[in-house]
Amino acid sequence: MKKIIIVAIIPFFIGACSGESKDSSASHGDEQETHDEEVKDAKKEQTPSNSFLSSIVGEWTCDAATAGVQIDLEIKDDGTIVENLGGTIIDLKYEVISDNSLKVVNKDPNQGQTWEFTEIESNSMKMCWNPESDKPKTIPFTRK
Repeated sequence: MKKIIIVAIIPFFIGACSGESKDSSASHGDEQETHDEEVKDAKKEQTPSNSFLSSIVGEWTCDAATAGVQIDLEIKDDGTIVENLGGTIIDLKYEVISDNSLKVVNKDPNQGQTWEFTEIESNSMKMCWNPESDKPKTIPFTRK
C-alpha cells in the first residue's frame, strides 16, 4: 500500500517542479542572487566576531602594580595593535580566530600568541596571553 502512494506522488512533484518557463527561471536566478547577497551582508554584520571585535577596539591600559609593567594597548579595527610595554612600542598584527580570541603576531606570521578576552564591558576587560599554556596569565584592562 505504501509503495503505491509514493509512486503516485512522485509524478506530481516532478510535474510541479518542471513547470517553470525559461524566463521565469532567469528571473528567479536574479532574485536568488540578490537574496544570497542580502543574506551574506546580514550575516557579516551580525557575526559574533564582528561584535567581539567592535567591543575590544580602542585604547586600553593596565598599570605596573597590577601587570608587573605598564601596558598600554591600542587595538585597531584594521587588524593592527600598537602595544606600549613599559615604554617599548611594539607594532603587532592580529586576526580574529574565535568569538573571544585573537591570534597576535609580531614579524613572523607563522608564530604568534593567542589572546583570549573575557568579561568584556564598555570600560573594562580581562585578557589572557596564551590561554592554552601551563601558566596562563590574565590581566585586567581598563579603557582609556
